[in-house]
Amino acid sequence: MHSWLCLLGLMLSGVAGATVPLLPQPRQISVFDGLPSNRVNAIAEDRRGYLWIATRDGLARYDGVGFRVWRTGEGLRDDFVWSVHVDAADRVWIGTSKAGLAMLDGDRDRFTWHDRATWPEMASDDIWSIASTPDGAVWFGTSHGGLHRLSADGRMHRYGHDPADPRSLPSDGVSHLVVDPRDGTLWVGTKGGVARWTGDGFERLPIERLGTAMVDGMTIDAAGSLWMGIHGAGMVRHADGRIEQLPWIDPLLGDRALSMMLEDSRGARWLDTRSGMAWVHDGRVDDVPLYSTTSRGMVRPAWSSAYEDQEGGLWFASADAGLWHLPANWRNFTVLQRRIGDAGSPANAFVYGAAPSSAGSGRGLWLVGSGGVLDHLDPESGAVEHRLSAACGALFITGVIEARDGGVWLGCQDQLVRFEPASGRVRRWLADGSADAAPPGAYLPAGRTP
Repeated sequence: MHSWLCLLGLMLSGVAGATVPLLPQPRQISVFDGLPSNRVNAIAEDRRGYLWIATRDGLARYDGVGFRVWRTGEGLRDDFVWSVHVDAADRVWIGTSKAGLAMLDGDRDRFTWHDRATWPEMASDDIWSIASTPDGAVWFGTSHGGLHRLSADGRMHRYGHDPADPRSLPSDGVSHLVVDPRDGTLWVGTKGGVARWTGDGFERLPIERLGTAMVDGMTIDAAGSLWMGIHGAGMVRHADGRIEQLPWIDPLLGDRALSMMLEDSRGARWLDTRSGMAWVHDGRVDDVPLYSTTSRGMVRPAWSSAYEDQEGGLWFASADAGLWHLPANWRNFTVLQRRIGDAGSPANAFVYGAAPSSAGSGRGLWLVGSGGVLDHLDPESGAVEHRLSAACGALFITGVIEARDGGVWLGCQDQLVRFEPASGRVRRWLADGSADAAPPGAYLPAGRTP
């Protein structure tokens, strides 16, 4: 129990003058929640708000409560799904590892397949990336067969790499596709660099400016800047054509950020770092701690994609640790997490009771719970002080209340404890049948004593 998340959410609006720093705490969604695989490759959302998730063991649809999963028994021809995309007509496009491209119609009843056996234009059935442009065309990139355009009228055209043509595709391995929402420009990330589609060819970004040619990630922000995870480093191509390294440093390890995964609707940027994840807000870069309930500890996932849903919730897909979610209202709360070995974190993995405290500034809280420790929280700074350990011996504490004289009363199973913060004095009453015994049972105080 001690290795689980601790969770005390404090509504900042409910504490006057509170300045506790925002701490995003993404929640892991894994196979234990119904996700078909913890290896997640891509995310998309349809008009009804369903989240579509490409995994290495099927396609999943998440409705906020549970999953519906498609595998070979439900119409897929390959359970390994590399990519997923929802087009303007609300059709779901699925890229598989061995079976080509599938389209799930708007009624979600039937798959239509595009593969080498039925489409001679296709050079590979290993579909790494999918995007659509405002003209209604669906573009898909393959592992070694180049880039394909499926036009709105059903015609398909393939674009490949030609060493003799600098306006050809940089490489036949196309890992990432993104479309600039401002003008519909298609950007193509490949094993051989990055290029944009001009309408009659590809304009490549200079390899010497990128450092290396392998692209690990790509996204575009509202200003039209293209953010690239170039193998081992992060680069950005601004809308004015300038190319430079990502300006942010991992706050834990001191290395440059690997890529900028997402700019959310409030302007915060979410970074892939060697230590896991960081976010950029209010001119600063902060680490985002990631606690895995499946691993029962802190983890550093390898990120594959990120997405902001229609409600403002944030989703992060990892290639090894499942899906991670921040709800749209996460900024309304500061989450304090128990971390083993961190004396500055709460001592109770689960908080079972809280009460106003007159100690310190007089706006603090007494916290008790599964660790059997009486903690004092200063909501102004977020500082936690451990005031009394093993208050009830080996038992957890079920309730806490502070009396008007400043004494703190703790309730446990068959035991009452009074703690005096000023002197540290402790007095106990046990339900042992003695003349001054405590009543038997668990204590859950309902209000402040008179």
